[in-house]
Amino acid sequence: LDARERDHKLKTDQAESRAKLRDERVDDLEQQLSSLYTAFEIFQKERSGETAEAEGLRESLNKADARVAQQLHREETTRKFGPGGVGPPPPGPQHLVAARRSPSRRSIPHPPGPPSSVASSGSASSHHGSPPPPPPSPGGVGE
Repeated sequence: LDARERDHKLKTDQAESRAKLRDERVDDLEQQLSSLYTAFEIFQKERSGETAEAEGLRESLNKADARVAQQLHREETTRKFGPGGVGPPPPGPQHLVAARRSPSRRSIPHPPGPPSSVASSGSASSHHGSPPPPPPSPGGVGE
């Protein structure tokens, strides 16, 4: 009877010890999760600050581009028509902003091969921008 009580007491102590370790582990994981949330919030604040700074720099660059374009236009107009000459109006900043943000400007597909092969074949002008026909299969017709 005494041995059974000791065995029961030992199993009870082991179960309590396992439960205590499990609770400590849960507390530790909760603290880690809280730290991750805090770190993520800090990262988001930094990122939004960097995004705002990048947008400010982009706007400043667009304004500087517009000023340079207007200056170059004035110089070219003066060169072509003389001082006080009349020419087309200078490009505005909206023109540059639209061109800078235009996705088609960056994603123009380039034809395979050297540019001289497209120009010499004459296929670019006859198709008005459509892709050239595929090359014939190596096995011949009907395969």
